[in-house]
Amino acid sequence: MFHPARHLAELARFDRPAGVWLLFWPCVWGLGLGRVLSGQADERFWFYAALCFIGAVAMRSAGCIYNDWCDRRLDAAVMRTKHRPLAAGTLPVWLAVVWAAVLLLIGLSVWWHLPGTAQWAALAALPLVALYPWMKRITYWPQAFLGLTFNWGIWVGALAIYPQFSPAMLLLYLTAILWTIGYDTVYAIQDMEYDVTVGVKSTAVRFGTAAGGLVWLCYLWQSGLLLWLGWILQLGVPYYAAILAALLLQFWSWRRLDFADPDSAKRGFAVNVWVGGIIAMGLLWPFGIG
Repeated sequence: MFHPARHLAELARFDRPAGVWLLFWPCVWGLGLGRVLSGQADERFWFYAALCFIGAVAMRSAGCIYNDWCDRRLDAAVMRTKHRPLAAGTLPVWLAVVWAAVLLLIGLSVWWHLPGTAQWAALAALPLVALYPWMKRITYWPQAFLGLTFNWGIWVGALAIYPQFSPAMLLLYLTAILWTIGYDTVYAIQDMEYDVTVGVKSTAVRFGTAAGGLVWLCYLWQSGLLLWLGWILQLGVPYYAAILAALLLQFWSWRRLDFADPDSAKRGFAVNVWVGGIIAMGLLWPFGIG
């Protein structure tokens, strides 16, 4: 039966907010880094943080609609995704397009309120967003491409506060890419069986049961680079404590990862919402959250 409100909410993944947080936290990381680079607290922090959150909700939802349109035939063949509105045919494509346009207009209003340098940075992400859904068809590393795309908010947030390029921004961006490869490989474990059948590529498919080792290496490298960043910027003990706490949480979830149990992969993925928040607190510590 056609339930427009429910189907539109499902299409935008309003019932699964983890993706919003995983898109939002890199923006906060960037804002925190921008304040560290500028050497002072910035009264615009909360304003930009609010903009980033609204933008994360709108753009993640619009991205999900675009992704579902690109993957509607593949999703129909996968148990976990076959009931999605476009894959199941319960929502007309034209309505999904209208809904995506509304969300993009919200994203545009957020973009309009960013400073010039951050605006240009945000525009640079659009090709990555457009290409991402097709990566799983041509490479076993779509998780790396997702990392490039999903963490672009680091550039937007950092340049909103500190409108000059810094190598620290690039280091934090590379760190976040490793983080995303790790958690999205965990996410992909849920669909390994079906992905092999329909020909979808992922790091989980590429590495099979060895994917757990890849995940842990990504988490270790992520933490190592964050510690290096802290050393370069001379951040304090609370920052290092936050990075180690995040790694311990990742280790706890990684140890409970069971390839035979898709629910364990779902839980292991969701833990990274908290990981992102803990790292954000570490980066915000030098000047507080205000």
